[in-house]
Amino acid sequence: MLEMKKCKFIVFSGRGHTKQIFMVVTCFILDLVAQCPPPCECNLGIADCSARRLTSLPPLPTRSILVVNASFNYLSSFSCSKDQMSGLKVLDLSHNQISAIPASTFSFVSCLHLDVLNLTGNNLRSLAFELPSSLKVLKLSHNQFQKFSLSTVRNLTELETLHLSYNNITMMITRLENHKFSNGCPFEPFQKLIEVSLQGNKLTMLDAHVFQCFQKVVYMSLADNRIDSIPAQLFSSFQQLRFLDLSRNSLTFIPAGTFSKMSSMKYLSLANNHLETVPVNLPMMEWLDLSNNSINAVAEEQKTDLYPQEVFLIGRNPLHCDCGLLWLKELFDSRKYLLKYIHVDKEEFVPTCSHPAHIAGILWDVLEDEVFGCKDKASKEDDVTSDHDNKLLIHLENLSIRVSDVGHTHVSLEWDPLNLMTVDKAYAASLGTKAYVSYHQFGKKTQFSVAIHLITGSYTLNGLRPSTAYIICMSLGDPMLKSPHVKVAGEDCVEITTEKEKKMQTFLADGYVLVLTILLMCGLLMILCYCLRYFYQKEKRE
Repeated sequence: MLEMKKCKFIVFSGRGHTKQIFMVVTCFILDLVAQCPPPCECNLGIADCSARRLTSLPPLPTRSILVVNASFNYLSSFSCSKDQMSGLKVLDLSHNQISAIPASTFSFVSCLHLDVLNLTGNNLRSLAFELPSSLKVLKLSHNQFQKFSLSTVRNLTELETLHLSYNNITMMITRLENHKFSNGCPFEPFQKLIEVSLQGNKLTMLDAHVFQCFQKVVYMSLADNRIDSIPAQLFSSFQQLRFLDLSRNSLTFIPAGTFSKMSSMKYLSLANNHLETVPVNLPMMEWLDLSNNSINAVAEEQKTDLYPQEVFLIGRNPLHCDCGLLWLKELFDSRKYLLKYIHVDKEEFVPTCSHPAHIAGILWDVLEDEVFGCKDKASKEDDVTSDHDNKLLIHLENLSIRVSDVGHTHVSLEWDPLNLMTVDKAYAASLGTKAYVSYHQFGKKTQFSVAIHLITGSYTLNGLRPSTAYIICMSLGDPMLKSPHVKVAGEDCVEITTEKEKKMQTFLADGYVLVLTILLMCGLLMILCYCLRYFYQKEKRE
């Protein structure tokens, strides 16, 4: 049982007046190694009854137990008595044989303070019992649910995590009886719910309003279902969604604007579906996965959907490699360096052609642009422009752009100055003899672009963060407009890491803080000495 020793307060007094009072706490020693009924073990407020072949849970010590782990047993039911586990915070009943729980199980005061309830891996088909409103985490994965009504958990105002993955759910129910679903959630939306997993169920379609109660959700997984279509308004209520997984479904089409208002989105996976086109009006994200679909063409008008993406995967699609897809090949060429820094199957990242037959199955990282057949189809006007571009590109190849110096807040670039005498002057003038350097922190969305004059031969990027990885790219068109005109030959982008802050500057900064600290301590000591002297002289006079 739990033992508690009382504390003693010892007071030291002097002659005449009390000089000092010391409260010495000599105990309040909590014996957390409580006695448990076998075969459970209790230690530091945790009762471990897992994997003990239990068919019922034995009585446990009162008040001292915060966590009960009764997973991997043969429990078929559970009840929480008034005299048991009054301070219980975490209850793990996962991987048992529970098919029903009495309606009054969690109605007692002893179970009204639960934060975490794990019922994963049981035989539950419905929630016929009322859950404690204090719950923050509810795990119901790997059960036998076929339908799930959100009204059964609407009283969980503190809920942060809801796991319903790998059940047999075919329908999510949000409507209440006699409620006209005309304006958002039929009950008070979940204000603290940030993670929802419906992965591995049998959902085929979703009502446009099914997620109206999930306004603050950040992470959602709908992977491994049978969803073949989604309404354009399905995610319209999400205000803070950052991670959405729709992979391994049966989607053939995404309505325009489905994701356009999701400005917080960072990760979107549509891999392993049957999509024939790239979704339009996509927000800027750090990761977009379109691999293993049925996409055979991407219109050049969709530059605005793909250029802003930090990483996009479009491999394992049956792409028809013709002139209309050359722009995507050029975009891929400017991003292929990323394969060195991300952990992903190469065939998901690097596209291949399914047509024409002589290049079918060949990865794009070894294909030349000429195989896309644009030269024969170009108009005379395009040929003239191409000739100018090629002339200028020859000179760009001779620039030998290189990183000459990396400091803690700057990077210096150098190249051989462009000789304008050997380039068509009118065309060079139209370009303004400028190139553009774009740079951003690795893994960040915000991109910066600066114009540089090719005739100068050097440029220094300033204002960078110390000890930070940056991606630096160079082109003859402004990358911020998402339409580079001519890329610099060779490797378009490089990654550099700025140096650590110089030791002398760090030393001076630390020294400044140290001096201020010493001065402050001296001031406090002087005040203390003055006070002690004052009280000493006062007592002496008395």
